[in-house]
Amino acid sequence: MAKARSTKKAAQPASVPGDQAPPVLQLEYLEIKDVEDAKLRLLEALDGNAAVCIGVGRVTTVDTAGVQLLLAFKAEAATRGIAVEIYGESAPLNAAITLLGLRDQLQIASRRD
Repeated sequence: MAKARSTKKAAQPASVPGDQAPPVLQLEYLEIKDVEDAKLRLLEALDGNAAVCIGVGRVTTVDTAGVQLLLAFKAEAATRGIAVEIYGESAPLNAAITLLGLRDQLQIASRRD
């Protein structure tokens, strides 16, 4: 049975004070039905050719399509020479990347530096 959601946003920009820190995209849902919206938002972030910071601490639902999206995004950013930082504590995401053996590839920091 699927969880009911009042608002569905796969990623939303969070304001970051000052010019030093890159904008943060907060991800909440990383399931196959959510990845298209998240993909568009993540790709928009790459258009600025600046470092991208992704917060995953709010991720409550995840499946392999969501994990694949994060991996593909990191690969695309690398080909463009753009740094990506992924941070946050999410039990569902942590369980998924551990099960899939992808902890080293995603390198999710527990908190933002």
